[in-house]
Amino acid sequence: MLTSTKMSNEFSDKMIPVDSESTGINNFATSFENYFYESTIAGIPVNELSLEPCTNALKSAMTSVALNDAGLAMQSGIIAFWTMVSSVFLTIWTTSPPLIAVIPPINLSTINATLQSVFASNKENSLNKNDSWNAISNVLHPLQLGGIAKIGPTPGVDTPIL
Repeated sequence: MLTSTKMSNEFSDKMIPVDSESTGINNFATSFENYFYESTIAGIPVNELSLEPCTNALKSAMTSVALNDAGLAMQSGIIAFWTMVSSVFLTIWTTSPPLIAVIPPINLSTINATLQSVFASNKENSLNKNDSWNAISNVLHPLQLGGIAKIGPTPGVDTPIL
């Protein structure tokens, strides 16, 4: 089950100062992937190693992190991740009856705007790395909730992705 604690722990552990944007993006992607591996549909966990296409989409979409566009880059990456989840869901979760669709959470487009106030508050309050990522996770995690899996047969039963 997705939790803000898992997200915060992943980010706090892996998001360390690095020498290149690509390394930072890889660290963010790994953190988000590890967080998402905790998701379930009707108690069914994510299949091992099934999130690679989603993580690669996240990495490809994240650009300009170092140019003070971190919130927008994070939003772009997470939207790309969820878009890929919507495409490859049959390899991610094995349900019976099988899934017929996955619909991403509806608030993903608000990530950047939501994070801007958190970034400002983190800076204003001179929070350390762990406290900063905890504050970010506390607003980012709820935006990941609300994804829906439709479990077949058609028209499908709406089931939350937890």
